[in-house]
Amino acid sequence: MDCIVAINRSSETAVKKVVKQLAREMRREATLTVFCSSRRVRKDYVNRYFWKAIGLILCDGNFSSLVRGYRTITFRGITEGTLIAVMRTFLPLQAYLRVRTYRYGGSRYFNVSVLSRGAFSRLRTSMLETLHRLALGLFDLRGISDGELSALIAGLIDGDGYIGKKGGYISVSLALDKNAKGGVIYTILTVAEERGHIVLGHYRSKPSYEVPFKFANADFIKECLELVFHPIRRSRLRRYLLNWSKNYECGFSVKELERLLMAAYSAYVDLRGGSRKSKVLVLYLRRQVFSNLIDIWSAQSGKPKPVISGNRVMVKIAEKCSKLLKSALKESIKTSGINPQASKVLEKVVKFIKLCNETYK
Repeated sequence: MDCIVAINRSSETAVKKVVKQLAREMRREATLTVFCSSRRVRKDYVNRYFWKAIGLILCDGNFSSLVRGYRTITFRGITEGTLIAVMRTFLPLQAYLRVRTYRYGGSRYFNVSVLSRGAFSRLRTSMLETLHRLALGLFDLRGISDGELSALIAGLIDGDGYIGKKGGYISVSLALDKNAKGGVIYTILTVAEERGHIVLGHYRSKPSYEVPFKFANADFIKECLELVFHPIRRSRLRRYLLNWSKNYECGFSVKELERLLMAAYSAYVDLRGGSRKSKVLVLYLRRQVFSNLIDIWSAQSGKPKPVISGNRVMVKIAEKCSKLLKSALKESIKTSGINPQASKVLEKVVKFIKLCNETYK
């Protein structure tokens, strides 16, 4: 029994609905052909989806067969989460997907063939050429843009990626000693590290086929998150981003810090001991003055809550804000014309920045 299903868009809701239909109705011998009837594909998205597909093929597709001359892109024995990722990656490229489901050991798996029809035919040819060049080491990955690189990383995460439940551990599976695929994947991760987007680690347990890494900036995480479609991994990466922002991003903007510096009447540097050995700049503001700054906390989340005691308000500035604080200090001096040594507050700010290993000029 062959069925053809057309969906209006490749959104998460639409794709999950088709997957539920597969799980509910299809038998082992049945196939379902799915395509997206909407032709409105943003041109700037096509290139990123192209590279996302390359990453997905590298991890979970028939990469080895394709570089040996096989012409049809396939994904075999994939789970429901990976099926959703494959569908949401290829359907926006106007591909037709032939899907078969089967059960093994009490679990449901899927085989997907990406058919070369219509507008996708030329894209498929470009994909195969790119995969051949990657396998032969003829494609310089250092020449791709950050947007294309983030799409590749998203493909690796959707394919053979792992994100810990608490969002603190991310890894990609590969085998460097077996085929060219592992080398290509490792090169992608290395390029991302060279550009300062991730930090590679070392997997010390057995079997040693995982490469763990950490993201190094929030913007790159957000770009990857846009194209990670595996439901569980997408949810965990979103949580990872929230935790990363909380731990490494300053909730204040430069302008907001400048306003706080100009309004503070006193300050001190809190040097906290223990294993963390963190540093905190504490600013004191008069409550009446603080009432004119309350909009700072309504503009953006992630800021430490001010502590109100009587007629004074205490605001804590964490060490992660030191770089922005340096810029805010310069703007404050430029605006007010005050010499830092002539102001007790600005003097403490200078001390804080120096303690945070920032060079003050």
